[in-house]
Amino acid sequence: QAWSSSEGISPISVSTNPGILLDGKSSRVPRSTTIRTTADPADLATAVSHLSAALKTTSCERSYPTLRGHPPALELGDALDVPVHLDPPETGVHLELPLDLRELFVAPPLSYYLAADVVPAETPRLVTDRGFEYDLTGERGFEAEVSRVLRQCFFLDCLVRTEGLYRVDLHERAAVEPDLPFDVADCYGRPLADRLETYLAVPYDRIADHVPTWQLVAYVEPVAANVAALPFLVDDLAVIRSPDTAESSPSAVRATVLESYLRVDGGVVRGNDPDPSAGGDADLPVGSADPPVGGLDSPAGGTDDEPVLIRPDGTDAVERVWFEDSLPVGANKGVIDAYRNDLDRTPRSDAIDITVVCNDGAMGGERDAVAEAYGSREDLPFDVTIYRDLSTAALRDVLATEADFFHYIGHIDGAGFACRDGTLDAATLESVGVAAFLLNACQSYEQGCQLLRAGAVGGVVTFEDVPDAGAVAVGRTMARLLNLGFPLQAALSIAREDCAVGGHYLVVGKGGVDVAQEENSIP
Repeated sequence: QAWSSSEGISPISVSTNPGILLDGKSSRVPRSTTIRTTADPADLATAVSHLSAALKTTSCERSYPTLRGHPPALELGDALDVPVHLDPPETGVHLELPLDLRELFVAPPLSYYLAADVVPAETPRLVTDRGFEYDLTGERGFEAEVSRVLRQCFFLDCLVRTEGLYRVDLHERAAVEPDLPFDVADCYGRPLADRLETYLAVPYDRIADHVPTWQLVAYVEPVAANVAALPFLVDDLAVIRSPDTAESSPSAVRATVLESYLRVDGGVVRGNDPDPSAGGDADLPVGSADPPVGGLDSPAGGTDDEPVLIRPDGTDAVERVWFEDSLPVGANKGVIDAYRNDLDRTPRSDAIDITVVCNDGAMGGERDAVAEAYGSREDLPFDVTIYRDLSTAALRDVLATEADFFHYIGHIDGAGFACRDGTLDAATLESVGVAAFLLNACQSYEQGCQLLRAGAVGGVVTFEDVPDAGAVAVGRTMARLLNLGFPLQAALSIAREDCAVGGHYLVVGKGGVDVAQEENSIP
């Protein structure tokens, strides 16, 4: 994100730089624009080829997010239907692919960024009208090659764009330029196909140490039902991969959570949380069979009612998202409804509204801690409202009220949110006004997904029982980090390291949602 928005420099305003726009484009493709496609790979290839119609330029400045429009939506239908006003730029770049869903699901971010039309072929490769060819098969495999080409083109665009509208002294350019076989200044302004050929002539090893950690890797099963997720992942320039994981039992996850939190020090395993009430700072003999995680102990392997847990492969991405029915450990749970809801929301300029609901008197410590954390900054206007011991009707009204963040403290079971007069099932809600949320309660995953269905964008939930002390620690840490401008995924990543049971929480929906924004975009 820091790379996309430049180094402390305001993003390009398209209205003040019309010279580099395509056909005078000054706005994104309308949000209501939808491409309908069948499950036939040939139709999907045509649909993917039209996503780049949202680009506002084919210059290297499209590495700025303000010059990449959100792609049109994709929906399954009975026939291919591409709106007539979608006119992808003609770059002379073509992405040849076998007509197979596995390849077609991996390719969209690259074809979009290069404005390349997808054409059928036996062997995956990039070609241009100039006669250039680049093989996308090799020892690393197709997915890795597509990822590498996307990273390389984006990175070198960031270097070359320093010759254009914003002539900044970029550290990476100074570090890499002596090893580049082309003149950076001369490359600026050349056609995209020409730059692509120039970029891919650079051995990746020459730039590998300076290419930034990629923002998002998405695991998407290449089946027709997941077509709708592709435009949202393209908008984030995500690297898309096919799932390749193994299931984990709940007991194995518990062991891993504890192991990742504790560290071995002189034959004693110590927690790194300085607050004893959070379950940390506990001295245990190495290999102790009874770690201090309260209610987390249950029969090994779990029960038939427990969710299927998946541990996605390790990656160097900042954020990972999983679009499947199972629950990912250490990654976001992708929910398409959440991405759609995000498109329908508009930025707010008034005070940040935060709602805290504490429906468990025993959790008063977390309530007081988060109330102190939220809104503690003098430079940001906050409006924090705290409710205690709500009824089902009152909680329903609170959830329907527009708010930037909803922090729930209490209990949740299979029936819903515990209230003083019963339970409220979020599945009964027609709509909600909250944008993001933290449901700090045992096994809150299902209720969180229902909030996304009803209009929320992203949230933090649990997929296990958590002890009160651990929940307080997570809630306190999350509140402090969100208050400082960290988005949900980043805040939870830190909370996992800081709190003994943090590994039993996961993000559902969009992990990049934040509550407060810093002026320079850096928390």
